[in-house]
Amino acid sequence: MDKKNFDKPLTELLRQYNEQPPLAMHMPGHKRNTAMLGNALPWELDVTEIPPFDDLHQPAGVLAASQRRAADLFGSKHAFYLVNGSTCGLLAAIRAAAQGKKQVIAARNCHQSVFHAIELCGAMPHLVEPTFEAQFGVFGSVTPAAIERALSQCPDASAVVLTSPTYAGVVSDIAAISALCKTHGAALIVDEAHGAHLPFSDFFPESAVALGADCVIQSLHKTLPSLTQTAILHVCSDAISRGEIARQLRIFQSSSPSYVLLSAIDYCVRALETQGGAWFAAYANRLREFYVKAAALRHIKLLRENPRFFARDPSKLVLSAPGLSGAALAEKLLALGVQCEMAGAGYALLMSSVCDTDDTMRALLEALTRLDGTLRARDSHLHRCAPAAQQILPPLLALSRESKLQETALCVGEIAAEYLWAYPPGIPWLLPGQRITQALVDSIVQADGVRLYSSSGAAPEKIRIDAG
Repeated sequence: MDKKNFDKPLTELLRQYNEQPPLAMHMPGHKRNTAMLGNALPWELDVTEIPPFDDLHQPAGVLAASQRRAADLFGSKHAFYLVNGSTCGLLAAIRAAAQGKKQVIAARNCHQSVFHAIELCGAMPHLVEPTFEAQFGVFGSVTPAAIERALSQCPDASAVVLTSPTYAGVVSDIAAISALCKTHGAALIVDEAHGAHLPFSDFFPESAVALGADCVIQSLHKTLPSLTQTAILHVCSDAISRGEIARQLRIFQSSSPSYVLLSAIDYCVRALETQGGAWFAAYANRLREFYVKAAALRHIKLLRENPRFFARDPSKLVLSAPGLSGAALAEKLLALGVQCEMAGAGYALLMSSVCDTDDTMRALLEALTRLDGTLRARDSHLHRCAPAAQQILPPLLALSRESKLQETALCVGEIAAEYLWAYPPGIPWLLPGQRITQALVDSIVQADGVRLYSSSGAAPEKIRIDAG
């Protein structure tokens, strides 16, 4: 393909190709046969790595040019496009940083993919507790002091992994934590899956890409106009080998990447370049107005700034109502036509985005006002969080040993041989190799409307434990 075409949108190049295509004696099997298959799906955008369209795992043409545009837009040194979501980016980054090393420091509220990567490395996770906000029952920021203690306790740690912003929009002090990591020689990997929108308005906290993180993974599909599974891995320094990250992505990312998804990433990047300023100015005004008007609600409360938060992303609308569990609140909102993103024990999470309209936010406020009028004053219930259990064995070792299923109530003091998590948000409650505590068992029994899953599928009634 002529290099002058590298600056054209990928969707345009694919549609042009379909105007007079050569005989398609290659994958995919649908052969872009819209006469036979109809137009319900974007068959014409779905090709394989034929010469005009580059190769994601060895890009030198249109995909390489698009990734450079993304890096320039977000301010990173290099951008890797991901079609297997942020999960594959986290797996690749952590494996590239921690392979062959014994210790990885991770925030206790990291996504399960972080711990899967640590498991695959055969490493021991050293967990750092974030602060905790008891009224809503959400994790707060990870403090620089907590990271400094962890780095002192694990001087050979290869990497520190944090989630910022969290599902609830809580941001940690990445600049201060980055400085600590550089002093101790540990790479800083930030799961910014929920923060791809941060660079585009001063209304939001600053992105980790600009604050000294070495590697930042963002899900475009969560908060920007893109398709599900699309994400970007940003390399922001030389602390982790870019070549090794590329090698790990060849392991964790499909060798047949979807050009529909790649087109969506390219579209998103180009749209933000040309229209992002206007879009985000309107979005910030929409959110400001919503928070001002929502302050009039008598019973429903919105999570706002808090001493336990270094900063907070206001695009995440976190609601609580005295006397209602998160699940009950979400159910009442659904009856009024509002589908929440998720429900925690004490809150319901609604995700806004730049693609919401004035009408969307107006309708949401009307629904909240209607619900608020049906509620009555009750005392707030403070939530508790069981401390992370002690890690006795590396997860990989704990999973390789003989194990058995045991009734949850009888598991206190035993060593877990599986993962236990709530989804969403996919944060583990229990890791393989941890000693099960009474507080953990109590939290499982008392989980109010929170759906729990485990590797064995036996949760919450039973947990797989070490039988040695």
